[in-house]
Amino acid sequence: MSPQRRRQVALAAGPLLGLFVASLLGGLPSAQRIMAGVFVFAVHWWITEPVPLYVTGVVTAFASALLLGPLGPSFGAPALDYRLFLTPFASPVVVLMFGGFVMARVFSRQNLDLEFSRFCLARFGLRPRRVLLGVMLLTAGMSMWMSNTATTAIMVASLLPLVRGLPRESPLARAFLLGIPFAANIGGMGTPIGTPPNAIAIGLLADRGVHLSFLAWMAGAFPLMLLMLAIAYALLLAFFPLGGSAFTLDLPAGGPASRRGLVYGTFAVTVLLWLSDAVHHIPSALVALLPVCVFSVAGLFDKEHLRDLAWDILLLIGGGLALGVGIQATGLGESVVRVLALDGLPPLAALAIVGAAMALLATVISHTASANVILPLALTVAAAWPARMGVAAALCASLGMALPISTPPNAIAYGSERLSVRDMARVGALITVLGILLTVLYESAVFRWLPGLFPAVP
Repeated sequence: MSPQRRRQVALAAGPLLGLFVASLLGGLPSAQRIMAGVFVFAVHWWITEPVPLYVTGVVTAFASALLLGPLGPSFGAPALDYRLFLTPFASPVVVLMFGGFVMARVFSRQNLDLEFSRFCLARFGLRPRRVLLGVMLLTAGMSMWMSNTATTAIMVASLLPLVRGLPRESPLARAFLLGIPFAANIGGMGTPIGTPPNAIAIGLLADRGVHLSFLAWMAGAFPLMLLMLAIAYALLLAFFPLGGSAFTLDLPAGGPASRRGLVYGTFAVTVLLWLSDAVHHIPSALVALLPVCVFSVAGLFDKEHLRDLAWDILLLIGGGLALGVGIQATGLGESVVRVLALDGLPPLAALAIVGAAMALLATVISHTASANVILPLALTVAAAWPARMGVAAALCASLGMALPISTPPNAIAYGSERLSVRDMARVGALITVLGILLTVLYESAVFRWLPGLFPAVP
């Protein structure tokens, strides 16, 4: 079957599968049957990708708003306010991600990313082990604030001249090329803007009246991120032993960077405000607009840069949040939990099952799509402790990194043609398995030792 034919089949199969599932659920209220059909159709499209992921998100929101709103009574369902499914596209979490994208874009356009890379890596000397550690720490640190994909592209481009000068089967080359994407995936766990699944979790929790601050997320994720980074570093050294001899690290110049003081200063103030919201009580989403305003007024961010932002990610997040709104508003999540008998599970077992399911799905499809599929149901399972479940499940999405298709950072590194699938799978799979275990145990420990960190259900 040709690719075009496969796309057409997948395109038609999604809605048909949704209709079929809705017709089988005759024992459920009409609104839940409609929502179940939309959910199944969205999952099918996200997995098979007959259209871009963000298109599925927009279509999902449109179908939910139409079928459960104005057309709801035609199917025997009460009409919901269609605006429920549109407001997620301008929710605080989308604004937060928008501000993060703008800040990262200006940082990159001013060449400060390369400048920062050169400055940091120069401090780690020229011993292979130390340089690998420096590369991974720098990559993770940048991924906390920038796109994982952009960070990986920058770091791979910076180190590719070095890698090309090494023998093809060099352990050092493979360790570098695996360390960068793995560190980028892990680094995205550290902040709410690090990767879209984090933002989706925060948005879905807010819909349930549970508001996680920027600092609370970092307290629940940053130490775990450092631990996972150490594990990834140790595994790379175990699989690819590095010699002790020094080598020359010739990084490309970052180029001229004008008005760097304004960019660095705005970045520092923004991060400081994000971390101190308990003092000033300014919402993180509002703080995220500060760099947008400053850079726009200063002429560092214009309409050309605006067009280059990752609008597809913002639309995908909005669509995922709209899907979660529909599942919650119709009560579908509670029905699924009852049918699967998941509501009586101990917290550790529930976290382990959801974490494993999230990481497994995120290994084969987009992390953001995985979060959109699993998080709404996961939060229903943990109705009495949603914050712990939301944080743990979102973090497990970042642990799916065993294959080149798992994440764009993996694909970028694999595209260097210096890695085999086996190289990536054997290290990535171990990181995934150990990461799920540590995430479940860590989040449970944090919840027990710092009960005030994760807000309770109001």
